[in-house]
Amino acid sequence: MTETNGMSAYGWTSDEIVERLGTSTIVFERDRLLQARDIAMIAERGIRHIEVCGLGNPGHLDAADSKYTSWLRAECESAGIKIVSTHCPGYLFNSDDEDNRKKAVEQGIAAAKNSEELGAGVMVCHFRPEEPSEKSVHEMLDRLEGGSIKLTIENGQDLADYTAFVDKVGSDRFGMVVFSTFPIPVLRPTDHHEVVHSAIAAGNAGRGLAETDIGAGLEQALSYFEGKPY
Repeated sequence: MTETNGMSAYGWTSDEIVERLGTSTIVFERDRLLQARDIAMIAERGIRHIEVCGLGNPGHLDAADSKYTSWLRAECESAGIKIVSTHCPGYLFNSDDEDNRKKAVEQGIAAAKNSEELGAGVMVCHFRPEEPSEKSVHEMLDRLEGGSIKLTIENGQDLADYTAFVDKVGSDRFGMVVFSTFPIPVLRPTDHHEVVHSAIAAGNAGRGLAETDIGAGLEQALSYFEGKPY
């Protein structure tokens, strides 16, 4: 990241960027629940926003353990950290076995409600752009009606399939998390879907996560919020 007199090329100081950084708890061992030392480590590095990762065994979410959920939220609040999103465990939302798929829906609903209790506004799930997942999404959205949590799908290799899937579901409580190879300085935040689709398609090249210039992406995204109170 290039700086001049403490300012980045996009007009942000290092401190201002650090204040807005977030991380996933995927960086910690996923064969155990989170511990106080994990939260302290995040706070010591000045990170104030996290995604709690439910992948692993047991991962960092535990919908069945209300004591752990209460502890995690309180521990984060005490450290000045906000849980903004969660990553759902790898439930079988796309299973062709209807019993397994329905079980996954029940598990996913429990995880979503647990995410709300943690204060998260988004839960990322491993849906697939196929019929079993579409049924699972609709069933979960119906059961979660009236709640604050939004569900998302993570993109795979072909973004067109995933954007089409999100459009087919057609809910403002369902979206997509996109990995791309570079920031696209094309438009400010908008709800015009055709423009969003064009921007997503423009990033559909390469192996997004491995090639992403994280620094450039952060600076470009933060520039859209210049002068905003959030």
